Amino acid sequence: MTTPRTVLIAAGGPGGHLFPAAAIAEEMRARGWRVALMTDARGRTYAAKFPADTIEDVPAATFSGVNPVKAMTAALKIARGVRAARAGLKEHQPAIVGGLGGNTTMPAQWGARGLRVPNQS
Repeated sequence: MTTPRTVLIAAGGPGGHLFPAAAIAEEMRARGWRVALMTDARGRTYAAKFPADTIEDVPAATFSGVNPVKAMTAALKIARGVRAARAGLKEHQPAIVGGLGGNTTMPAQWGARGLRVPNQS
């Protein structure tokens, strides 16, 4: 018996990104794929019933305004998110990463690109 391929779906909170991601996850599971969700703290609050085999949390942030302190804080958090995403990607070894929006998409897709995992948003 072969192990099913894994798709990693990256979607952040709030629910507007997770609800369409859940529809894709359900379809992929129906086609025999394993599904891993990568989300952030906000997304986790909407992911209780998400149809995934595993759920990973990664640090995520967005750049807003022109405050240099806030921009540096966001950059550091995104860098931590990319490192966490790479660790999750190495663990789950997905065949593809799909980004559906939200702050979590950036670290997951940057991590995927760095590991040469095909990804699409």
